[in-house]
Amino acid sequence: MVSTPYFRNDGVAAIIQTPDVAERVWAQFQKQNGNRDTLAAVQGGFAGLTIAVQKGRPAHLYAQANLKDIRLVVCDSIPAAIETKEPTIDVILSEHSILEYVTKRVWQDWHPLTRSDGAPLMLTHADLSIVTSDEHRHLQWFLNNLLFRLDESGRLTEMRRRWIDAEYAPTRRATAEGLPLEVTQVPDHYDQGQCRLAKGP
Repeated sequence: MVSTPYFRNDGVAAIIQTPDVAERVWAQFQKQNGNRDTLAAVQGGFAGLTIAVQKGRPAHLYAQANLKDIRLVVCDSIPAAIETKEPTIDVILSEHSILEYVTKRVWQDWHPLTRSDGAPLMLTHADLSIVTSDEHRHLQWFLNNLLFRLDESGRLTEMRRRWIDAEYAPTRRATAEGLPLEVTQVPDHYDQGQCRLAKGP
C-alpha cells in the first residue's frame, strides 16, 4: 500500500553533460510536425547512446521497457553513474526531483535535459508516496493524516522551498544546524557501488 502523495508532478527525467544530446532529441521533436510524441523523440534521440540508470528504480524499468537501441548501464547508485569512467555515460535517467537537486548543488557539470523552450523534459509523470506493508493499515492512516496536516498548514510547501528550491550548501547547512556531518567523513560511510553494462533481453 502507499500513502497519499507528499510530492506531486515528479517522474523520470534525464541529465546530460553535452548539448549535442539535447540537440539530437530536439531534432526528433522537429520531425513530428506538431504531433508531439515524447517517447518517439527520446527513442530516436537516445539511439546509439550510453544511458545509465540506478538498478531497480523507475528509470531502470522505463529504460528496459522503452529504450531498445541504446547501451544500458546499470549502476548501484546515481553517484556511481557520475563517477564511472568506462564506459563514458551520455545520459543519466532518474527521478526529476533528485536530478534537479543534484545538478543545482552537487554535479554542476551535468544539466537537466530540457525541451527546446527550456522546460524540463519529463519521460514519465508520477506522484511520490510512502510505501507501507498491507498489514500496517494504522501506519498508513497515521501517515495520510500527518501528510494532510502538513499540506493543510502549508508546511509541505515550506519544506519543499527550504530543502529543494532554496540555494544552500548541504554540508554547511548540516553543520550550522547541529548535524554531525563532515565532508571528510562522507567517503567512509557511503560506498557509491559499481556500474555494469546490462545483459541482453
